[in-house]
Amino acid sequence: KPVLFFRGAGKGLIVSAPVARQIATLHGSETDNWPGKRVALFAEDVEAFGKTHRVVRVKPLVPPEPEKPEPAAPALTDAAEIEDHEIDAEDEIPLGLDDE
Repeated sequence: KPVLFFRGAGKGLIVSAPVARQIATLHGSETDNWPGKRVALFAEDVEAFGKTHRVVRVKPLVPPEPEKPEPAAPALTDAAEIEDHEIDAEDEIPLGLDDE
């Protein structure tokens, strides 16, 4: 039977059919692509042959939530150039409304 070794673990894991299927579901069936992939291992009790056995199962490793960056200030676009001219206080101020 194939054996998987994990970084930082002293022992290997004999790959049962259920474990192989779980990893293949997560990372594809090509075992040459599995090195470097991350999984979470957990124990599960199963009934088999009239006895309860503790087995190793695999599930996706949930990465920690990335820190959300502060929202950036909206970028200024199409900035208008201010014209330099005298303003008479009696002049009407154009509002750009269509109904005038």
